[in-house]
Amino acid sequence: VELLLDGYDQGATVANKEGLLPLHIITGTTWHPSYELPRDDDDYDDDDEKKDSPTDVIMKKLLQLHPEAAHVENNKGDLPLYMACSSLLAKREVSPTSLSALIHANPDAAMVVSPTGANLPIHAAIRSLHGKSFHYAELIAKVLLDVHPDAANMADSRGSLPLHLALMYTHGDMEDHAKEKIALLRLIYNANPDAIQEMDGNGRWAAHAMARIAGETAGITQPSFLMYVAFLEDIIRAYPQALSQLDAHLRTPLHHFCMHFSTSILKHGISFEYAQVENKALEKVIRLMIRQYPDAIDLSDKSGQTPTDEVKFDRMKSVSGELDYGEKSKTFTYLAKAIRLGSDYWRSIEDVEEVEGVDLVEEGWEKKMREEYEDEL
Repeated sequence: VELLLDGYDQGATVANKEGLLPLHIITGTTWHPSYELPRDDDDYDDDDEKKDSPTDVIMKKLLQLHPEAAHVENNKGDLPLYMACSSLLAKREVSPTSLSALIHANPDAAMVVSPTGANLPIHAAIRSLHGKSFHYAELIAKVLLDVHPDAANMADSRGSLPLHLALMYTHGDMEDHAKEKIALLRLIYNANPDAIQEMDGNGRWAAHAMARIAGETAGITQPSFLMYVAFLEDIIRAYPQALSQLDAHLRTPLHHFCMHFSTSILKHGISFEYAQVENKALEKVIRLMIRQYPDAIDLSDKSGQTPTDEVKFDRMKSVSGELDYGEKSKTFTYLAKAIRLGSDYWRSIEDVEEVEGVDLVEEGWEKKMREEYEDEL
């Protein structure tokens, strides 16, 4: 292609019979000779975004010869930037430097909605990159937000903001690359902190999604997992009202946390040596969630389940019935105690300040056990 352009540089300005310019073709192609398999983040170093693939070289050459092409829509009404975000990014064939060149040729394209999907380039980029490389996704999102920060405030065709989309594609039960995932979440959150006060297209708030992610960590104290816990705490403190919000299934963030924590205990139980370690950071967030909105303990979702139901059975056995994961997980046991203390207990200590060395859950549980024992006598 380079040789052809060198011999006939006007070719960059010639459209084919479908009305597509060469720039449209290369940005919208789902496969071509420069195709490379998606790389794992472990093979991705800090300088990779500076390296040009054959696709990058050709795209930059086309932009150099015919920069006006960045302003020309294809036969579906999409600009080259949107096409690159929805196709090339999915194949990891364009670097942030090439995307910057495309944006530089037409900065306004970052805020042009696709007529076919009613999405912005940043929406397409997040959807294309999910599950592939969160470090790469962060780099691309930064390029798009640098030129148009307002893109973080724009909902996609389903009513979800970029933060909602990034949360949707993040799962806390995967240890790999948690650091990169949280970096992407914080980048988009910092661009639009008010996003946590808005509902996504699925009827959930950011606190619901982040509670799910924190629950999926199963209480693992791996440092990068604790970043999820810290982000959930930040969201709660910034917008505590979210704890009382009901999603489309009538679930609060506490419902999501308990549901996914319970499931993750079973999933991770076989390698649960770490579960015997206390997770003070997560215990702190558990207390924060319940203290801020104790009524959540008693609320039933559409299926009739309450957070209390989710932690009722502390013994979560494997299929063989040989392992008792619930008993081995100190954090799950702590959660169960906090829930079982009941909403009345948490309302009764509403004005009690936390004192170092005094755990309101353990203290309340000991009192509850003493009272029940005395009643039995």
